[in-house]
Amino acid sequence: MSEDKKFLQFDLENGWRYQERGGYATVETEFYRMGFKHYRKVFDLSSFEVLKTPDSLFKGNYMMLNVRQLRKTADSLDQTTSDKVAERVNREVSSYFLTGRFIDSGWKASSPAPKVDPAHKRYEDYLPDSTYNLAWQRAVDRMNLIKSSLDVIAPENDLRRREMRYTLIEFHKKFSLSLACFVLFMIGAPLGSIIRKGGLGMPLVIAVVFFLVFHVTNMFGEKLSKQDAMTPMGGMWMSTLLLMPIGIWLTWKAMNDAQLFSNEFYHRGFRRLAAMLPKRRTKPAA
Repeated sequence: MSEDKKFLQFDLENGWRYQERGGYATVETEFYRMGFKHYRKVFDLSSFEVLKTPDSLFKGNYMMLNVRQLRKTADSLDQTTSDKVAERVNREVSSYFLTGRFIDSGWKASSPAPKVDPAHKRYEDYLPDSTYNLAWQRAVDRMNLIKSSLDVIAPENDLRRREMRYTLIEFHKKFSLSLACFVLFMIGAPLGSIIRKGGLGMPLVIAVVFFLVFHVTNMFGEKLSKQDAMTPMGGMWMSTLLLMPIGIWLTWKAMNDAQLFSNEFYHRGFRRLAAMLPKRRTKPAA
């Protein structure tokens, strides 16, 4: 190994070298061997080096930003997305319409509209027969140009809105996951005091079940938010808000020393319910 760790060296002595000289695509090659007393074979190890990606390459990614940067990025995307799309539509699409120049100026500044003959109910009635086909062909060509322009603008708009949606998801995730730690604590801690039997195993199993419910619900809400089926706020807070009432209820039960998982507790409840139900009267035998 070389001193700079970039080359691997083999020092060979008293041997033979075999080599074939010639082109790869022809059979006219020469095979020869050479004897040596000392030969050094060097292998370049540069291809085995680990290429470290610079941190600056991903510093603008939404997953690498803090809360303040996420809020600033979301506000910027919200403002620039609609403005840039409207600017491109006015520049690339509105120019194909005859009324495009009146969008910002208003109709009052233009000349009054001409009188319309009641006998002509369609636009085609005003066209001479000689220009009818030409007018329709030009209209179809113009519609194709407009469609091509919109097909280019729409993906860019979707990309910007998706970036803004992912940024908002990451923003709400930082707060929802922080609160989820307290919610899961409010569920796990009362379970240890309510469940009297089973030692540590039974409370742990039930706590794991609640964690799986939280994890699945959180993934479900995040996926719906990324697909724009839910708002980022609703998707990321759904799992936490779903388990928060359960955590508050279990905490209240634990403070009141409720026997929530006791068989005797449910047995007494069923007996009280049975006592409240009306009893069926049996007819005496004749």
